[in-house]
Amino acid sequence: MMSKKNLILIVVLCSIIGAYFLFRKDINNSTSLRKDFFAIKEINDIDKIFISSNQDKSYVILSRNKQNVWYVNDKWILNASRLKILLETAKDMEVKYQVNDNDKKEIMAHIATIGFKAMYYKNNRLMKSYFIGSNTLDLMGTFIVAEGSNNPAVVHIPGFNGFLTTRFFTDSIEWRDKNIFNIPASQIKNLSVVWNNQPEQSFSINQQDKTIEFSPLIKVAAPNFNELKVKSFLNIFSVYEKNNLACEGFHKKFTKRQVDSIMNSQWFYKIEITKQNGEKTSLKLYRKPIQINTYEAYDTQGNPLEYEIDKYWGVKDDEPMILEIQDLVFDKILKGVKDFN
Repeated sequence: MMSKKNLILIVVLCSIIGAYFLFRKDINNSTSLRKDFFAIKEINDIDKIFISSNQDKSYVILSRNKQNVWYVNDKWILNASRLKILLETAKDMEVKYQVNDNDKKEIMAHIATIGFKAMYYKNNRLMKSYFIGSNTLDLMGTFIVAEGSNNPAVVHIPGFNGFLTTRFFTDSIEWRDKNIFNIPASQIKNLSVVWNNQPEQSFSINQQDKTIEFSPLIKVAAPNFNELKVKSFLNIFSVYEKNNLACEGFHKKFTKRQVDSIMNSQWFYKIEITKQNGEKTSLKLYRKPIQINTYEAYDTQGNPLEYEIDKYWGVKDDEPMILEIQDLVFDKILKGVKDFN
C-alpha cells in the first residue's frame, strides 16, 4: 500500500504540474487581443511619429515633408537607419501574451512612471497610440498598453531575441543623421574651400548648367585644372552606396563654455556650399588637442604632438554643437589647388 506521506507528495506534485500548465495556458490563450493589435502594416503611410517620455516629460517629433525627407523636430535630417528600425518595429511587433490580472496594477504603474508614449500619424490623422514599458524578466518581451486601456500586454518580434524598449527614446541628437553633406553634384551651384594657414591652396568651384569654373582664391595666371578631378570632387558630397561624409558623433555633453572655447579658436579648414536653390551649408574644422585617450600622441621621432592627427573638431553651419570628425572619412574633401592639376 502507498504510504500517506507518498500520497501527499504525489498530490502536491500533480498540483504543481497542473498549475504550471494552467499558468502557461493563461499566458498564451487568455488574451483577447489579436497578435497584430499594436502593429501598423502600412508603414509607408506613416508621415509623423511623436514619442514622449513619462519619466522626464521630454519628447521628439519625427516627420516627413512633401519632398519625402524625414526630419527631427523640423530641424535636422533624421537618421535613416534608426527610422528604419522604428518603422519595422511598428510593423512586425506581435502580442505575445496579455498580462494576468494579478500583475496589471504593478505593470501599469511601472509604465506610467518610466514608459514612452508612441503616436503614429498619417495626414495628421492618428493611426496608433500606445505606451511602451520596460522588458520582461527573461528579456524576450516588452510591456505595452494601448492609450486609454488598463489591460497591458507583452509584445515581441518573432525571430528577434531581445526587447524593444531601447528603440523608443526622446533624445533628438540621437535621432539626428550623422551625414554632414548629402548634396548631389547637380545641385551644387558654388563650392568654396578655404585653408586658413595655406591660403594659396584655397579655391572655389562654380557650376552653371553644364559649365564648371575652377578658381584659386588667390589669383594666379590662367590656372590649369583637370575637369574630371573637379567633377569627381563634386560627386563626393552625395551619399551613395558606401560613400558618405558622416561625423563620428556629437559632443552633446560639452558645456557652453567648452563649445564657445572651440568655436572661438581658429579653424584651419572651411568649406561652404551653395545649392542651386540658394540654400547654404558649411563646415569648419578645428585642430583637436591631444586627449588622455589619444591613440597617437607622439610623432615618428617620439616627440609629443600638440594636436591629434586623425581626428578634428567640427562645426556645421555655425551651430553650437561640436562634431567628432575622422580624418579617415573626411580626407577626401581636404583638398587644395594642387590636387586639381
